[in-house]
Amino acid sequence: MFKGFQKKIACMLIVILFGTIISGNNVSLASEISGYEDIQTTDSEEQTNIDSQTQEGNEEDEILPEESTLPAEDLNQDVSEENVESEESNITNTGGKQCFINYLSVESPYLKTPEEQQIAISYGDGSQETTEEKLVFQKTDGSLIEMSLSKRDGQLYVFSYGFSDVDTGVYQAKSFIYTQNGIKQEIDLESIGIDAKFGVNEIYPGYNDNTEEGEIDASAIDISVVNVDSNEVQTIDSNIEEAISATEETIADVANNSEPTSDNQAALTYQSRATARKNVVVVLDPGHGGSENGAIANGLVEKELTLKIAKYCKQELEQYSGVTVYMTRDNDTYVGLSERVDKAKKWGADVFVSIHLNSVDEIPGANGAEVWYPNSNYNSSVHNQGQQLSTSILNELTKLGLANRGIKIRNSENNATYPDGSLADYYSVIKDSKKAGFPGIIVEHAFLTNPSDSAKLKQDSFLQQLGIADATGIANYFGLTTSEPTVNIIDKDDFEGTCKIKVAGVGKGANIAVWSAADGQDDLKWYTISGGSGTAEIDISNHKNSRGVYYVHVYNYNSSELLCTTNFRISNNTEVNLLAESVDGKEMQYKLTLSFEDMPDEVTKVQFPVWCASDQSDIKWYDAKKVTDGIWETNVNITDYKKAGVYKAHAYATLSNGDMKFLGAADFVVTEPTAKSEVRDYKVNEGTFDVVVSDVSSPSGVSRVQVPVWCASDQSDIKWYDAEKQGDGTYKATVSMSHHRYATGKYIADTYVTAGNGIQQGTGRVTQEVKLPDMEISAQDKDGKETVYSLRATNVSLLGVVRNVQFATWSVKGGQDDIEWYGGTRDSSGAWNATARISNHKTAGTYQAHAYATLADGSMRFLGAASFVVTEPAITEPLKIVEYDEKTGDFKVLVSGIKSPSGVGAVLVPVWSKSDQSDIKWYEAIKQSDGAYMAKVDPKYHNYNSGTYKIHVYVTSGNGIQSFVGSTSCQVSSTELYTIMGNTTVTVNQMVKYYQSSGIAYPSTALGKGGAPTLEAFCQLYYEEAEMEGVKAEVAFAQAMKETGWLQYGGMVKIEQFNFAGIGALDGNASGNCASFSDVRTGIRAQIQHLKAYASTENLKNVCVDPRFNLVKRGVAPYVEWLGQKENPTGNGWATAADYGLNIVNMIGKMKIM
Repeated sequence: MFKGFQKKIACMLIVILFGTIISGNNVSLASEISGYEDIQTTDSEEQTNIDSQTQEGNEEDEILPEESTLPAEDLNQDVSEENVESEESNITNTGGKQCFINYLSVESPYLKTPEEQQIAISYGDGSQETTEEKLVFQKTDGSLIEMSLSKRDGQLYVFSYGFSDVDTGVYQAKSFIYTQNGIKQEIDLESIGIDAKFGVNEIYPGYNDNTEEGEIDASAIDISVVNVDSNEVQTIDSNIEEAISATEETIADVANNSEPTSDNQAALTYQSRATARKNVVVVLDPGHGGSENGAIANGLVEKELTLKIAKYCKQELEQYSGVTVYMTRDNDTYVGLSERVDKAKKWGADVFVSIHLNSVDEIPGANGAEVWYPNSNYNSSVHNQGQQLSTSILNELTKLGLANRGIKIRNSENNATYPDGSLADYYSVIKDSKKAGFPGIIVEHAFLTNPSDSAKLKQDSFLQQLGIADATGIANYFGLTTSEPTVNIIDKDDFEGTCKIKVAGVGKGANIAVWSAADGQDDLKWYTISGGSGTAEIDISNHKNSRGVYYVHVYNYNSSELLCTTNFRISNNTEVNLLAESVDGKEMQYKLTLSFEDMPDEVTKVQFPVWCASDQSDIKWYDAKKVTDGIWETNVNITDYKKAGVYKAHAYATLSNGDMKFLGAADFVVTEPTAKSEVRDYKVNEGTFDVVVSDVSSPSGVSRVQVPVWCASDQSDIKWYDAEKQGDGTYKATVSMSHHRYATGKYIADTYVTAGNGIQQGTGRVTQEVKLPDMEISAQDKDGKETVYSLRATNVSLLGVVRNVQFATWSVKGGQDDIEWYGGTRDSSGAWNATARISNHKTAGTYQAHAYATLADGSMRFLGAASFVVTEPAITEPLKIVEYDEKTGDFKVLVSGIKSPSGVGAVLVPVWSKSDQSDIKWYEAIKQSDGAYMAKVDPKYHNYNSGTYKIHVYVTSGNGIQSFVGSTSCQVSSTELYTIMGNTTVTVNQMVKYYQSSGIAYPSTALGKGGAPTLEAFCQLYYEEAEMEGVKAEVAFAQAMKETGWLQYGGMVKIEQFNFAGIGALDGNASGNCASFSDVRTGIRAQIQHLKAYASTENLKNVCVDPRFNLVKRGVAPYVEWLGQKENPTGNGWATAADYGLNIVNMIGKMKIM
């Protein structure tokens, strides 16, 4: 059976030239791109041109490939083919060497179930050792079937599969899967042009059942086998197996001899020459025209399509720079073949591209694109140029889904020659172009006679794609670009004396000449860019460290043409002076002024980080305003800090590329307020006493004096009293035991003075013993503040013995959900009294108070009821956003016009920027001297988010009622943080001086044992180890000083452990559990590797010595500020202490000014 099937396959090869689906068999040759590379569609060589123009010799001078339909007997022309693209680009290869699919055969293009299908594939030359072979077909519904191998004979693989009624449908060949040399591989059959189908109980388009049972009558036709790569046809009388064998041998020979031609270099030389010229001339030749229609098929006329394609090509090409495009015709007129080339020669053509469509009536299955180019005779450079141009265009056409029929040569068939006697080209436009000194090619885009190709050609969008593909191939060949050459200066840093030169639109590349204006061109240096764009890094150290104006000239890749120029300036002196001074002498506001000697052009912003806390926990960044060229100023409000002491101010410049540079530092001092306090006028019966505050001193004035008072040991009854200013300059607060649950005993009163600049300072403490007074309580609001209501029941004794009296009190709003039972006390008059505190209810509106007496028998008696009204706090003025800093994002919320009879207990301002409120923070507004309240919002508490910040305001009155009073919003920008990874920005000398500024002697004896006997050697080790891992040395050094207390240690880590960052010193660990290292360098290396673990996901340069390296979640803290877990958005970090990273940044700032 296998031999019979082999014979059937040989018969099938007879019909390769007549279509992929004919006479009941479906055969595809993959090693010929789509199986039709040898189809010619030209007139016979004896046919003359329509306009009877005469060419020298008896050649094929005026014949174009598509001027008539080629008869079947002329299909096998003597045509050589070069550089046909291999289908291997469409093969999935997971290892090993793959071979070609020679052909695929379907035994039965139509089956009637139940029946078995057999498929044959010819793969390689038969020597390949394969296993686990499978053939995959896809059904029209998308499902897949896998056919198993039933027989193999050398290169022939036969697969079989049994079909039943449930398998009804049309199946398309998808892939050939096998294992070769132990490696699984897969060949995509569709992508290499194999279009094999069969139907199961279903007829499909293209099926032609003109034989019985799918058999071919081999006796009815000449049996021949096509050599799929050389187009050699062998006639066989009887032995079909020998024909197959001969064909397979030829396939193997072609597959093993596919090296490229040796003349590519000449083509490259021409291409380089054309590219280097200022302008390229491309002549497009739309085939046919006028009375010459060209091919006509499927409702399409070739001359119309070629003109459209050419116009689209011209339109696309003219988008490129340095190209001029001509067309031999731009309307429906006929132009003779020699006249077309004459026009191109007159226009100075660099290339001649003739645009055509293929047609062959006998084989409607023929499809795809091909390009004809000159042979290598007479002018080999034109051959090479045409070969490269043809390949470039065909590559673009195949990207549109057209089958790749290859680039081809056709020699004269009547022995016509060139002037040197060598054999001429067949096509006159190719031959005449070569004589004129430029390459002429013919592009056959698709087949009018192929149903699939013609369907696409009827779409104007596809014609446009063809034109664009031609243009792209031409542009790629010449190296054209769509933009003019440009040059820009980027990333300029005058402080370092560096910048980058960015060029674009320079074609193959550029040579850049750079020199300073000083001393002529004695510092000129050339920089090279490869490709159409790129950057060159400039450092003035390569230009004798000259400062001032620099000139830049950009030349093309071979320096034959100046493309563009520019210049830039490097500042002559980048030194600065920073001054801090009080604006009005009241310590309310300080002005910071920064002056440049010669400000660099790239300075776009100046910022001042200012802090008072030693750990920098209160640091704030201010954006300076540029007053004049080189002078920047900003004002620092002490109300932003509310602290006394020494303030530190640093200056940083932001460059146009986003880099920040430390410029300088300055200090200033703010004093704290002072006062005295005493107790006066204690009234036993009323349960009150006064706290008087005197001798209040504050340069910025007094904003507020507060007296917190409590009696309970846990401060559960604490109340903050606002002291009021008296006529004699003192401040007084009256304390009532009614605000402290009528507690008796020692009352403690502290005094806090808030200065005009917002600084709040405790100034003293007084105490007072308080006894229970003889209280007379009535059902009324005695102080008019709606905080405490006195409930009184009189004449209760009329009921007899009364054990107690209780007052059930609640607000009407919410219906008794806040009911409180207040137990009464009986006074000497027999009246029972109780106090209802609104703070226990925290609700505004109407209140009900019902009195109940508990009699001697335990029964309760309703005595009566009373009601009263408590008002809700509100504001009479709209909320305002003030003092918004557009650079840092800081702003304040001003709450004015608060109306509350019981006073204001607190003003709370919740703020968030995330829609899910995940970054919400509640700020407490501080009362101002004018009675308004202000809350300072800092983006650092919101993960430095930018965008819209939502703001709500809640006022809690003195009686505990909290009320929402309004909302607003603010648009906020983000700030920049200090990165851990990067180049070190301090010197070893600066680290030495920074350590010396601590005043602590370097422990040379202890650290000398580890290889660092001097401070200089110690700092040098930090510099070297940090540079190796790409970590900034100043970060590691500052952290070590913080962790070790300037190498004094004192905690669980000991100096002899050479552990400079507390690695392993976790809470609860004993000193022995901390990491120890053999010497100073290893300890420093471990610290820097630990920092890198937090800051980066890059691999270590040195062998890992950090014992906790793998315990770190890599890359979670790229910024120094994020080393503290509380400041890290992810909650990860080095240390749990608040502002841990901010403290290190502060230390770095100090180090940089050394």
